[in-house]
Amino acid sequence: MQRATLNFETLLEVTNALNSQRDIESLWRVIADQIQKVIPWDRAGITLYEPSIDSFRFYAVITNMATPALAHDSVIPREGSAVGWVYDNRRLHVRGISRKSKYF
Repeated sequence: MQRATLNFETLLEVTNALNSQRDIESLWRVIADQIQKVIPWDRAGITLYEPSIDSFRFYAVITNMATPALAHDSVIPREGSAVGWVYDNRRLHVRGISRKSKYF
């Protein structure tokens, strides 16, 4: 029951953020902070697929990593990237810390 309460409270905070934040960066920061209460992460971002270049563009990125690999407006190819794999396979992809990749 405690986990369900945390999930509900987090969803409520995200809803409040959607109604109170006026720009994408501050909105994404509030949402990412709330999500981290439920699911730990090292990097979170919002990407959109651009079919004309077969790549993804990051519109918001937040990281807890000492050396960020990606930033706002970064472009990564669909082919060979984790986000491309998820896009193609429509499945969850979790990568452990020990795996190294240029794009995740």
